[in-house]
Amino acid sequence: MRLDELLNKPEKWVWTKQTNDAAPVAGASRGSLDTAQFRIEDREYKVLLRKISINFNDERYGKDESVYEVSFFMISEESTGADHSLYGPAKDAYPVIATVMDIVAAHKAKRSPDYYFMRTSDPSRIKLYVRIASRMSNNVQRQVDPVDGVDEQILVKV
Repeated sequence: MRLDELLNKPEKWVWTKQTNDAAPVAGASRGSLDTAQFRIEDREYKVLLRKISINFNDERYGKDESVYEVSFFMISEESTGADHSLYGPAKDAYPVIATVMDIVAAHKAKRSPDYYFMRTSDPSRIKLYVRIASRMSNNVQRQVDPVDGVDEQILVKV
């Protein structure tokens, strides 16, 4: 972990949606959904925490475990003509990490999940997810998605 990561404070954020803690929907592997939003300068970000069903190719993880998928992205930018990725400019990386971690901590206190799950095929995003996962727990499991053989999957025991 870098010192500048430790020194970043989370941005102010708000819950924009919180659903009941229903079981994941059969077939769709989807259940409750909580969303939060925050701003960094003129850029707005959204964080999704969705309850899912998952088979992580490991018998140690029970089928009744509470697993939430974490995803986040930039949803708008007020200025025009900016050339940023879906995840915002690189200068936002540390404040985004700090804010996502703050949101996940609040979510963990409310929902008490057993695991958080993240997935991506973007190499820079994998590094970001691993940084976030390592700040959440020492119990992190990674694997390549057995279905598509491309996406990296990260499962974090909390």
